[in-house]
Amino acid sequence: MKRIFMDLEMNPISSSQKEAREICRSEVIEIGAVMLDEENKEISRFQTYVRPQYSADIMPFITNITGITTEHVADAKNFEKVFQEFLSWCGTEYEIYSWSENDPIQLQKEMELKSMPASAEIVYMFLHWHDLQKEYEKMLFLERRIALKTALKNAGLEFCGRAHSALSDASATADLYREMTEGKEIKKINSMLSAAKKPLGTSLGDLLGSFVLQTG
Repeated sequence: MKRIFMDLEMNPISSSQKEAREICRSEVIEIGAVMLDEENKEISRFQTYVRPQYSADIMPFITNITGITTEHVADAKNFEKVFQEFLSWCGTEYEIYSWSENDPIQLQKEMELKSMPASAEIVYMFLHWHDLQKEYEKMLFLERRIALKTALKNAGLEFCGRAHSALSDASATADLYREMTEGKEIKKINSMLSAAKKPLGTSLGDLLGSFVLQTG
């Protein structure tokens, strides 16, 4: 079974588009994804920009965060075409992961906004979607949200590339999944916490020493 790790970058819909904003506050401007085989080896990558429909210009603060400019998306394909290309790239028989539940929610809202029907491929994708953030928090008994870069740091991994680049974030999520399923560090921490039979909280430093907890 293949495993796909994906990430979206979004741009806010203009406040002048009141009806659209009642359905969806942002539009996807980049999709990035990494595909692993059954042995957790990377076999393919997907990255493309998406041309927004309701806001021609990328907000300056979005450019500052993601590096994506209006020029990057000006000649890109629209959401419907890129999403279909992504589904074709995913193929069949896969599980899909993102860091948090925000990405599948965004896709569902944008599909509604743009009257995109739910094909059998789309239904399959949503039925096989996993929130790796929740799985990580459950594994380590965390009671608060934790940022991807913090989770990587806790696992002894380095973030490669630019943060808030869809492909870099997707690749980092895949790296963390490998560590969660194959690595020794997180399993060691999980074993310690299970033995202690107490959730992570104010005693985190006493339990794990240099293990860092940050929200984000």
